[in-house]
Amino acid sequence: MGLCPAIQSGIFLISGEIGLNRAISNRAIASTPVILLALLLLTLIGCADSQEARKQYEKGRQLGKQGRTDEAIALFNKAIEVDPNYAEAHNGLGFAYLLKGEDDMGEREIKEALRLKPDFSKAIRNLAILYLRQKRMNEAMPLWKQLTEIKPDDAKAWSYLSAVYMSVRQIEKALVASKRALELSPNDPGILLNNASICTQLVKLDEAEQFYKRLVEMMPPDDSIRKKSFLGLFDVYFLQGDSPKARVIALKAKEQFPDDSEVYYRFGLLNERLEKNEQAAKDFEKAMALDPVNAALMNKVATFYTSIGKSDRSTEIYRKCIETAPRYMNAYIGLASLAIERKEGLDEAESVVEKALSFADSSQRPRLLDQMSFLKRLQGDLESAMKYANEAFDCIPKGDKLSEAAIRIHRAQIHKANGDMASVKADLESALRLDPPEALIEEIERVASDLPPEWTPKYEPAKKSEDQSSNQGN
Repeated sequence: MGLCPAIQSGIFLISGEIGLNRAISNRAIASTPVILLALLLLTLIGCADSQEARKQYEKGRQLGKQGRTDEAIALFNKAIEVDPNYAEAHNGLGFAYLLKGEDDMGEREIKEALRLKPDFSKAIRNLAILYLRQKRMNEAMPLWKQLTEIKPDDAKAWSYLSAVYMSVRQIEKALVASKRALELSPNDPGILLNNASICTQLVKLDEAEQFYKRLVEMMPPDDSIRKKSFLGLFDVYFLQGDSPKARVIALKAKEQFPDDSEVYYRFGLLNERLEKNEQAAKDFEKAMALDPVNAALMNKVATFYTSIGKSDRSTEIYRKCIETAPRYMNAYIGLASLAIERKEGLDEAESVVEKALSFADSSQRPRLLDQMSFLKRLQGDLESAMKYANEAFDCIPKGDKLSEAAIRIHRAQIHKANGDMASVKADLESALRLDPPEALIEEIERVASDLPPEWTPKYEPAKKSEDQSSNQGN
């Protein structure tokens, strides 16, 4: 029977110790057997511990594969009790926690595995996938990069890295990584899907169409990839304005996934475009019934009802959305905007905006404060309206010209109600200097339409240089 490497190593060291002691003195030789026995016992104990930890870990792995996650966790913990430095057991335990949705504990254990074994590729991948799922892209990126360095032929790692690069708008790097993934695994459905998604985001619709067509023809066994392939091809045709092809692929998707909310949502989009609003409403309602907790879906359907003049239904959906997802900001903004547009339900809208302000981040506050200003103006409280408008103005992110122009126009309306024509003119001229879009220019014209001539805003766009004019002509 062979000896384990640790014992063999221990015997080798002991032999060296004997030779060394012989060279030193007879007295040292006399004490050597006791030392040798102690060293051998320690080596045997360490080897036994490692074997026991390995045994518990392997049992845990097998139970994990069978879906018996709690039992697997118990065995991984036993392995760690025996050998606290067993990186594989920490990684296995962390992955099991992730399967249970206990992300914090999972992250802690996988990080411990990486502390013990920094180049442990399985642990790197598990942590990177967790960060990707949690949209912690800046933390996911170095992990995927590290994995491609450790395993340069890992096509999946390159594909995930390209997706991370796209999410942070590092487009050139994303294209390089996706190309590398495709070179390594040209027929992998997940990699083809990622390339199709990147092409769609970059509005390279012809290329995206080819990738999606390949996937649809392949009919991948993975339901998620197959569904995304059909819906992705629908989106391409929809963006291209090809409604007949979009309908054909939507019908095929419905055959594959007859009770899927995303499929019905696509039918709703198509019928809305074709101005078949009654059928579109049925499709959207069906989509919501199939996925009743999808806040983003509810928000989109509420917007549809607003667009066709069914504001009461929009209000109902926004309220349901806020009840379902209390921190989903778009529902608060949508409900307040609807109240401002209808000039109804202003008190409810005010309380909604106040609640939203309690958890809004810095990018959301200007919009909410401006909405509060609108509500106060409609209620006749011009002093509070101006206070909120100024607060909104003061927290506009640097360089956000669109928000600045919109808030300046609103301030001009408040000045106008107060009879301060000089301030009206100043704010409108400042808004015009920000080169606002056509919709805001129309709003400026509406506000200025009944101003006395001396207070009418005057603005001439800066003359373009000859170089600029020449470049535009080219």
